[in-house]
Amino acid sequence: MIHLLRTLAIFVFILFCTATRQKEKIQSGAENRLFPDSGVEIKGRVYDASTGLGLPARIVIRNDSGNVVESYFEHLPGFFTSDDGRFQRMLKPGKYELSVFHGIDYESVSMPVTVGLSKEIEKDIYLRPWSPLKKNGWICG
Repeated sequence: MIHLLRTLAIFVFILFCTATRQKEKIQSGAENRLFPDSGVEIKGRVYDASTGLGLPARIVIRNDSGNVVESYFEHLPGFFTSDDGRFQRMLKPGKYELSVFHGIDYESVSMPVTVGLSKEIEKDIYLRPWSPLKKNGWICG
């Protein structure tokens, strides 16, 4: 039990550190774009499927070779949305897999995305809670 609590504390600390780093980047005005002058913009928002409210999340985009396209951190693939679940990136034409994660209390979602020569792609992504952890007294995050 102590090992589980220690592991959970480390996990929460890592999430806090990564969220703080993401917030600093957003507040400093740093754009989160992989190819700022070329490619197609993919943008969207992540929602809580049960409430319809924006939900912050981690997004991992992999190319057709399975390689992560962009990561903020060395040991945690992907990037984070804003606090209200919004995201945007520039991608070169090709086939990608977009995966969205929000803690242990929501089901993760993965979907194929094909980027062509269009102006932009917009995705609204709804994550379903798999367990009412907050109602049961758990605090996530």
